[in-house]
Amino acid sequence: MILAATPLSATPRPHQGLRDLRPTGAPAPAPRASDRHPTSKVLGKRDRRMADGTPGCVIDFAYAGREADGLLWAEPCKDVTAEMMRRADLERLGSWERLEDRDRRFVEAMSAGTVLYVAGAFSAAVFPLDETGTSYEVTVAD
Repeated sequence: MILAATPLSATPRPHQGLRDLRPTGAPAPAPRASDRHPTSKVLGKRDRRMADGTPGCVIDFAYAGREADGLLWAEPCKDVTAEMMRRADLERLGSWERLEDRDRRFVEAMSAGTVLYVAGAFSAAVFPLDETGTSYEVTVAD
């Protein structure tokens, strides 16, 4: 866990203005809005060698009203399924039960109720957006 603190020496004094202060910690990423993708969809996938030489799959996707995003899955694309799913789809696969309450709320809050689902030969995960608008991985099968 990373903690950000403002040292006492950074507290403004009467002779010191706020503009003299330096930020501490890293700010959360800002949500990236875009009207380029009106619906959530998988844009494509392509093979890529990972740093250690093993095959990987780059999956490009976009959530409705947001810029395109991507992730790297550690299996070749021929073994990877990537699609947008709704709660009913996740329930049918038995994946909904693997989500914690917090993750379920984020999935249900997704635009049109769809979330990116990625499955390979060894595991599966969904990628909802958190409160900062950043996608994160939740393993639903291994």
